[in-house]
Amino acid sequence: MEMFLWQLWRGRVLVGDVLYRSGMVNLSCLDCPLCSLEKESIDHLFLHCTWSKSLWLDCMAWWGVVGCFNNIVKDWQDGWTSLSPAIKHERVWNSLFCSIVWTIWKNRNHFVFEGKIPFVEQAVDWVKFQLVWGYKYLGRETQDTVQSLLRNVKDLCVETN
Repeated sequence: MEMFLWQLWRGRVLVGDVLYRSGMVNLSCLDCPLCSLEKESIDHLFLHCTWSKSLWLDCMAWWGVVGCFNNIVKDWQDGWTSLSPAIKHERVWNSLFCSIVWTIWKNRNHFVFEGKIPFVEQAVDWVKFQLVWGYKYLGRETQDTVQSLLRNVKDLCVETN
């Protein structure tokens, strides 16, 4: 089972295969639920799906970062830190990576299991909210309101050590 999960993370197994083996879907449900353009694999879902790629690009644009996508999620994760605009932003930058991955996964599941159509704009707002929430309640003491921090996400990212 561990080898299977490792292969899944490395993108060598289709997500639909895992769900099919667990009895959660039938074989007709193997296409990417967000774009329906390819079979759903980890690499496709998190990097190459048009919906996911839009989310990555929109979130990276806050920082003025343009990156090329690797073919494999693990390589993208390994190279993510090197795209950080400055070393002082590394903590928030790494939080951004986790937030984007989590948001893609949650939107995928909301669509598959609840039929909720995902919108990139809402997903971008959710990623921003997660960053602000983590900043305010998990990392720093600040008197700023969440609404104020959301209006100034770029400033939050610049001042973070």
